[in-house]
Amino acid sequence: MRGLSTFPTTARVRPSPLRRGQNRFRYDSCGPQRARRCGFTLIELLVVITMLSVVLSLTGMTFYLLMRSERLVTQSFVTERTISRLAVLFRDDVHQSETGTVIEPTEALPNELALETASGIRVRYRVTKQGVARLLLEQDEIVSRDDFRLPECNVQIAAEDQSALGLRILEIKRPTTTVTKNSHAPRPLRTLAIQAYLNRRQPALAQTVSPEPLAPATNLLQEEDVKQ
Repeated sequence: MRGLSTFPTTARVRPSPLRRGQNRFRYDSCGPQRARRCGFTLIELLVVITMLSVVLSLTGMTFYLLMRSERLVTQSFVTERTISRLAVLFRDDVHQSETGTVIEPTEALPNELALETASGIRVRYRVTKQGVARLLLEQDEIVSRDDFRLPECNVQIAAEDQSALGLRILEIKRPTTTVTKNSHAPRPLRTLAIQAYLNRRQPALAQTVSPEPLAPATNLLQEEDVKQ
């Protein structure tokens, strides 16, 4: 027919509309046969971040309590050794002394225990801010000084009576190793009393008892013959 082109006409093909959740390009980085998008949603990321933050906070608190407990146990072990050495020296000095005067604490003077032996040796136990100090005196001069560090402990020296044979007491109040979440909370105290009497190391008088003389064997035989 006239007016018609001899070339075949090509019909324009319209692309099919994309479905929801489908990429525009079929061949993506996830593979040619996969039509879904790769990655995570914002809600999933928020959930994972929240869970990680909770786990990390719990782990950090656990490690903090463990390290604090280890520090308290180590400090308690050192304090126990210091108290044991102090107890041995305190008992020996009090037992060898004839007099022991307890000086009550005032604004000018600390709490002290003044000991003096029969040979004139004077020893003083003084309560300090760090613990207890042992002073050896000769003619009102300090010859030697031993410091016993007792951190976080309350120390007090007392006497049952001021007599020559009275009881001298060194009282130590120390906190326990109880671990709490609040590091500033006060811990319960445990009281330890070191007691010693004066004049317990005086040399005892030796009493000699003379043995009775043994009777000779001949006399015993004669007595038996008479009885028969």
